[in-house]
Amino acid sequence: MKIQTSLFLTVLLIFICCIGAASANEDISDDALSTSSDLEVVEQTDDVTLLSDVSEDTTLEINNDDEVLESSGTATVYNWTDLENKAETVGTDYTINLVDGITYTPTSQILFKNNAKIIGTENSYISGSYRGIPFKCSNTGLTITFQNVNFKDISSTMLMQMLTTNTILDGCTFTNVNASSSGHNSVIYNNYGTMNITDCTFSNCRAAFGVITNHNAGSTTNIILNVKNSKFENNYGVTEPGAINNCGILTVYNSTFIGNHAVWWAGAIHTHSNANTLINKSTFKSNTAGWNGGALFTYSVLRIYDSCFEDNNCSTSAGGGAIGAYNYGSQYNIIIDNCTFKKNNNVNGNGGAIATLNGGYLNVYNSMFIANYAANGQAICAANENIENGTNDQPYLAIVNNTFINHTGSSDTVVINGVVSEFTNNTFINSTQNTHYGTGNTYNSIYILMTRNNEILGIFNTEEILNAESTFNSMDDFWRWYAYASAQNQNFDTIYLNAYFGEWGDSYGVKDLDSTHNFIKDNIQFTIIGLDDNVYFNLEAEEEDENGEYPKLDYDLDSGTISENMPAENGEGTVSSASYTITHKNIIFDCPVKVGSKNFKFIDCTFKRSFEVTDKGNTGANIVVSFVNCTFDFDTSEIKTISTATLKFGDDPTAIDSNITITNESDVVVVSLTDAEGNPIKGATVTYNTTSGVEGSNVTGDDGKFNIVGLIGEFTINVTYVGNESYNPSNNSALFNFKLPAVKTTLSINSTEKGIVVITVVDNESKPIANIEVKYSINGTDNKTNITGADGTISVPITGEGEIKAYFEGNEAYLKSENSYKYNFTEATPDANGTSTNSTGNATSGNGTSTNTGKTNTNTNKQTTTKTTKKATKITASKKTFKAKTKTKKYTITLKADKTAVKKVKVTIKIGKKTYKATTNSKGKATFKITKLTKKGKYTATIKFAGNKNFKATTKKVKITVKK
Repeated sequence: MKIQTSLFLTVLLIFICCIGAASANEDISDDALSTSSDLEVVEQTDDVTLLSDVSEDTTLEINNDDEVLESSGTATVYNWTDLENKAETVGTDYTINLVDGITYTPTSQILFKNNAKIIGTENSYISGSYRGIPFKCSNTGLTITFQNVNFKDISSTMLMQMLTTNTILDGCTFTNVNASSSGHNSVIYNNYGTMNITDCTFSNCRAAFGVITNHNAGSTTNIILNVKNSKFENNYGVTEPGAINNCGILTVYNSTFIGNHAVWWAGAIHTHSNANTLINKSTFKSNTAGWNGGALFTYSVLRIYDSCFEDNNCSTSAGGGAIGAYNYGSQYNIIIDNCTFKKNNNVNGNGGAIATLNGGYLNVYNSMFIANYAANGQAICAANENIENGTNDQPYLAIVNNTFINHTGSSDTVVINGVVSEFTNNTFINSTQNTHYGTGNTYNSIYILMTRNNEILGIFNTEEILNAESTFNSMDDFWRWYAYASAQNQNFDTIYLNAYFGEWGDSYGVKDLDSTHNFIKDNIQFTIIGLDDNVYFNLEAEEEDENGEYPKLDYDLDSGTISENMPAENGEGTVSSASYTITHKNIIFDCPVKVGSKNFKFIDCTFKRSFEVTDKGNTGANIVVSFVNCTFDFDTSEIKTISTATLKFGDDPTAIDSNITITNESDVVVVSLTDAEGNPIKGATVTYNTTSGVEGSNVTGDDGKFNIVGLIGEFTINVTYVGNESYNPSNNSALFNFKLPAVKTTLSINSTEKGIVVITVVDNESKPIANIEVKYSINGTDNKTNITGADGTISVPITGEGEIKAYFEGNEAYLKSENSYKYNFTEATPDANGTSTNSTGNATSGNGTSTNTGKTNTNTNKQTTTKTTKKATKITASKKTFKAKTKTKKYTITLKADKTAVKKVKVTIKIGKKTYKATTNSKGKATFKITKLTKKGKYTATIKFAGNKNFKATTKKVKITVKK
């Protein structure tokens, strides 16, 4: 019986231990996974392993090869010695509890030898000076956990250096912790494995290379650092960076970096060569760098989503007030999506918000830039510059669907000296942008952000963005600005709102605007657009009614139509019809709406209360109120109106469609504006801009047309008609290549040297024409082709007697010309004028255009072969993104020699194991039809021209991306 009892107890004990071990492993896995489960996983990028590439086994599995632990235990420690003993015990995994009110001062190094978990309390601290490293682990089979531990007022070489499978820092604080200022020391050094930092705070820490270093000398993929819900404030990097030094894989989620500083690069985070950083839902504010990248600097992969950068700055010309990058050891590859950059600056350098230099990729999508500043590129600058230790090459950029607000310096808001892959749907509001890249962008709009306590609201103070909880009296400020703009005859078309219209601010019930704003003039019309889905007009009285509720007040836009010569105090007037339209777009009206006296159009709006058309003294005014794609929380039959008003509903209730056509008539651009049935629309103002930098506007004539003259070269022209109450807006674009008139040429042939005939081609100003093909024949045979040199000449060695004929067939720039020359060479040598001392004969050029005394030669040796000088060539090609479902993917490149197109030659492109061929056209362009590229991913394509007798071979590599 005793034997059976003992056996039962033994089995039970083993079973309990197994359950404990399994539970521990589950806790570790959950902790490690929780950091990444909320994050967006980015796609694979060439030569860099991302977080998604590290398998779950590699990231989470605890490798116990070094030590097999057999049991677990719990201990409460009262001093450093006790803490060291428990952490270094072999064979037992200890949970070590610190005692509230006790300070643990390091007196020796703790070298972890079990899966220790140290748990702190609110008033227990690890504090004091130690010349070495207080916490160290060099066993790759362990998991070390610090939970709710407070580290305070510590000076050491480093606080901890962890070379182990998992390190967990949960709910810890690090205050005034100083690591050595020399070498590559940091407060925390992750040397191997995964380190998870959650709900931690790092403040006023100082080290040579930031608060945390994530580095392993042998690999950039076996060190993973995950930071979640943590704060880094007022930390200092003696070298760089201020907070995190990433040489591996880093994920940052929902964390803040405020007031950190680095003497060199990166006030907050530095991403080194071949490393990878992913940032999501985080804030970077008031970080500074003595060199580049006020908040972030990268040599490699950096992905940022849903994050905010404010008031960061750096101090060198390379730049990047918030983010800086250049290629060093690897190409930078940056994606930024749905982020905000506000008041970042690099006063004397590049890129107030972002600067990227030399070869790499910058992609910015759906982001907002507000009042950033730099000497070159107030928001974004991308350039190819000489950087120490950097590799010169072209930056590649995609800037799509972004908004730029209040960049009022002299430099362009966006400056690009590189390859523009895509630059579309960007809006520049009160921001300098003289260079227009891409298509479909909007320039020079006015932006109104509601703010209280401004004497005159408008473009003078638009930095503050109010949130949805604002109770500022925004509506009064708006109308104060509107009245001022009207009185000053300010020219504005569009007002963008990014504010919640809060309480109305008075207790008079319905706001009667025509009694206080009756000097709004009839010749003012504008459009109000909500920038997002949270722009509300929600007006409440300040005083309760008899039911104890705060009534909704009217949004009243019937201010009367006032003649300019009427006194301002007279709020009445009479007109026969309204000639101007006020438009609202993407607004939620959570209050009653009243309109009158003008035409009104509401697009994509929501009406939650009521709608009324009124007539304040303007009897007989015919007005149109139209609703385009609007939503009503009440039946539209309940709308109150007047007899002279017309209400229209539908997708296109007020206006008929307009259409723009753009044609070329003898190198003159002809713009035609018609309605849906092809009838001309006359007297309409139409604006245009070209990719060559030409901008303007014109008014259509009776035939609905106008001409644009003086455009030259290859360009895309974008033409826009904004529409009115009668016609919907429209736009169109077209590509043209207008050539200058071909220049007259003269081809001459002469000889001033024995056995050498020189062919020369000059223009109408007698300037030599270089790099053109000239064909010639000798005695009617021996046809050859050669290219003129920089001096416009071709030298042809000839012996014997005969005639040489030369022909330049002309091209896009030059007219054709030809000539002939009779020669009879002897041993006599001509003088400087070409007169031979032997009178055996003269040589005369053909067509009677010139004469020359030739040289004769009794030797009739065989004619020598002319050597052709090959010209260098260059391929121009950009990176390209295709959709996988597209069966035939067309990709176009250009081949030129200097500025001359290389035509009718074969080029190839190799993607993976497949090679495609194409032939250049007269402009040197070749289009490949790629048919077997269906797998999602990123590819490196190699484009080749093999060369021929006239041109040298050349190659170029580009990035091809295939997405769903």
